[in-house]
Amino acid sequence: MKTRYDDVLSLCAEPAVRAALGAVADIEPLAGLSNRVFRLTAAKGRFILRVERPENAGRIDRQAELHNARIAEACGIGAAVVHADPGRGVMLVRAVEAATPLAERPREARAADAARLGTAIGRLHGATVPFRGRFGPREILRRLASEVGRHAALPAGAGLLIARMEGLARSMECGAGRTVPSHGDLVAGNVLVAAGRIVLIDWEYSAMADPAWDLAYAALECGLDGGAERAMLATYAAAAGWVPAADRLAGFKALCATISALWALDQEAAGNPATDFGAYARLRFESADRFAAGLPEVWPTDAE
Repeated sequence: MKTRYDDVLSLCAEPAVRAALGAVADIEPLAGLSNRVFRLTAAKGRFILRVERPENAGRIDRQAELHNARIAEACGIGAAVVHADPGRGVMLVRAVEAATPLAERPREARAADAARLGTAIGRLHGATVPFRGRFGPREILRRLASEVGRHAALPAGAGLLIARMEGLARSMECGAGRTVPSHGDLVAGNVLVAAGRIVLIDWEYSAMADPAWDLAYAALECGLDGGAERAMLATYAAAAGWVPAADRLAGFKALCATISALWALDQEAAGNPATDFGAYARLRFESADRFAAGLPEVWPTDAE
């Protein structure tokens, strides 16, 4: 009898995958927006299998993702990569035992978790082996706005916001003094807390980027309040030896929210059924408007 996991079972039966897993005893589906994700219990342990959704085929450089994920693993902040097939968007990592996604952690632990996250980001940004790929907010803004514009009309007011964000991104890039190995997608579900340490997962958007991107994105998408954000920045400064200026981080929050909104509209246009991407985009546009309302005209580039 055909089941909804037949394709996963077939993948697990392939020689290279079976050699890593052994016999599979259980398959548990997990949440995933860009990918289908499964927890596998097998003879050789527990693993996480990531399979690219058809709607996202060809949109992500999976060779760069694998390269970057292995560097993160070597830095002690990424899960152990067991097997990968970049051509098909398949990655198998060893499950992090006793791990809880930040999204599921109690709010009273958020400041301590944020402090650990700051240390992890600092270690990542200090990696001596460069990541493959380069993330430039202005380029991403233009590409996503163009993609979305081919399929649907932008929401009212979004065009003006995007134009302003392009100008902001141009200013940021002109003043950028460095790029560092960056995760690129520090949503709460990609941050695991395990035995008092942070493990970062899902490296598909990783690249060399401005250090402010990861910090701003983590503060925004992990829902850090003022105290938790300060805790993250303090431990980041201790690990990295510096921290981006406050106004620069505020500007990057507006950029992060705008790009997230456009990404969601692009996923909706591609037919990705994982969630209500229209509602997701509306919330991010609202956040971007709030951040943009208080932005200054001059953007600091030096460390505080």
